[in-house]
Amino acid sequence: MREFFRQGAKEIGWMLAGMAAAAIMAAVMVMVFQGKIPFTGEDEWLECLCQDQHGRQVELQVKFPSNPLNPVMLRLPNGEERELQMVRAPKGFRYSDGRYTFWDRFNKASVTKNGRPLYDNCTVLE
Repeated sequence: MREFFRQGAKEIGWMLAGMAAAAIMAAVMVMVFQGKIPFTGEDEWLECLCQDQHGRQVELQVKFPSNPLNPVMLRLPNGEERELQMVRAPKGFRYSDGRYTFWDRFNKASVTKNGRPLYDNCTVLE
């Protein structure tokens, strides 16, 4: 009898995990269609104008994938490219590789390196 309940608990656990994954996917797709993720539908580089920690303007590039669950590519002003995975954020959308973080909030983005501000007030150039 105990084995029956253990097996049932495992199946319920897997079912709940599947439902949670489906809910996350649905939430991401709703946000994409509402325009809350800068999803272009194409793998293209977007030019961004930012301020560095000294107030100077710099350009960097971000490439959002055609599938919003795939990594974002960040090209820094020095040409270095980083692949960033989506991570939890209290507001907006945050992508990180553990060293660099790109955080898009309220149509402004920022980039940090090892938790310290690197670029701020990033906006997409038209």
